[in-house]
Amino acid sequence: MDPFSIGEEAGPVAGPSTHGLLETAVPDARAGTYILDVRVAAGSARAGVLTSTETISLYDCAAPGGMGLATALHVPGAQGFRFGRAEAGAIEVAGSLAEAGAAGDAGVADAVADIPWLVFATAGTDGAVRMWDLRAPPSEGGRVCVAWRPGGVTAFDVAAGGHMLVTGSPVDMDLCSAPVCLWDVRMAAGGAPPKPMATFGESHTDEVTAIRCHPRAANVFLSCAEDGLVSAFVLNAGARSVEEESVECVLNTRQSPAMAEFARVPGPGGMAAGGAPLALAVTSHAETAGLWSVDTAALAVDWPDVRARARTAGAAVNSLIGFTHRTYVAPGEGGAAGAGGLLGPGLLLLGTEGDGTLAGLALDPTQPAGVRQVLRLAGGHEDHVRAVAWLGADRIITGGEDGRVCVWGGLPESPAAAAAAAAAPMSPQAEQRPAVVLAEQPAPAMSRRAPSSFASRPRPAPRRNPF
Repeated sequence: MDPFSIGEEAGPVAGPSTHGLLETAVPDARAGTYILDVRVAAGSARAGVLTSTETISLYDCAAPGGMGLATALHVPGAQGFRFGRAEAGAIEVAGSLAEAGAAGDAGVADAVADIPWLVFATAGTDGAVRMWDLRAPPSEGGRVCVAWRPGGVTAFDVAAGGHMLVTGSPVDMDLCSAPVCLWDVRMAAGGAPPKPMATFGESHTDEVTAIRCHPRAANVFLSCAEDGLVSAFVLNAGARSVEEESVECVLNTRQSPAMAEFARVPGPGGMAAGGAPLALAVTSHAETAGLWSVDTAALAVDWPDVRARARTAGAAVNSLIGFTHRTYVAPGEGGAAGAGGLLGPGLLLLGTEGDGTLAGLALDPTQPAGVRQVLRLAGGHEDHVRAVAWLGADRIITGGEDGRVCVWGGLPESPAAAAAAAAAPMSPQAEQRPAVVLAEQPAPAMSRRAPSSFASRPRPAPRRNPF
């Protein structure tokens, strides 16, 4: 499995399909509540939902009666949420981004086998990141502070293997930079304030907006900041704390990047498995998207007007959510998933329309507009979708500014399953559901301000959650 083209929650999608909304939940019915983030524990059908009222709700989406609420807890100041990561299947040390990709191409198992879904991390307005273990009796303490930055934490992620935490910060006036810190969660003990095992203080001069750890390699991660830079780091055993020796590449996007994802550059022959050069897919707070070559640090594919292009494809997108990895085969296309010039096997750009419709766009250079709409979820939300996660191979869970969490189903696992689903008659109940359309059509837009440190973020929150 190629870690640069298939993410940890990946699974194949092929269209078209006419299934739709399966379930809806409202974690907090208080007026004005919106969903900050939705996460799925790797390899499971269990989801965590973080609301603007600082509540984390854990759902078992495989429960016999539908979405089963396992537990809900109030975490004062919580603005970021991540599930823990399993040790099994992680590449302990990759010597470079290319090596991480090659190891993934060779078929490294997904790091999902032994992950406990009741273990997760939260980041708060107090600058602390805490690990929670709800399996522990309350008398033994179910949480521990594993990272703390007095100036605040604006972004974080848990590395593959679950042992390292990476955090991003606002500008530290003492350092005259926005540091990226590395923490060993195993070192947190007692009541002493945690200390980072390394602080990278020269990579960014403005607030860090996103951290993305590699889905397989425990020592590889990305950072994005409002200074326009996207930095890729590869830590090695001899230089884990040396910033200069850990930087693999730096991209100057000349915009404030919202987030970045590992990907590959498409070649003339399409995306043969693992054969294309490594790349980083980046979205910005100005609602643009691009694919940057890791080898040359140059912009390989540029979409400065994604929303306008989406309009020609039938998607009235006014806000980008970000890139996601799914294996996509366009209707009528045979052969390997990802053939035909897509950015990467299953690399989709998700956007939301004002009425709560979610659109999935394949950025396809072979199309006149460079964009093809391949996924459309309508009728579940009444306001912008903020967060999306995949529940296995054929279901999606979404959270919106209307405070709702929706589970969508019927995304077939293969072209054969897609054909069978399209040919099968629908039940009267299914016909009444809002439709999920994996289509070849594609419509407009609006800009969003870049988020500041969530410690000073006013309500209502900006469209995009930096976590």
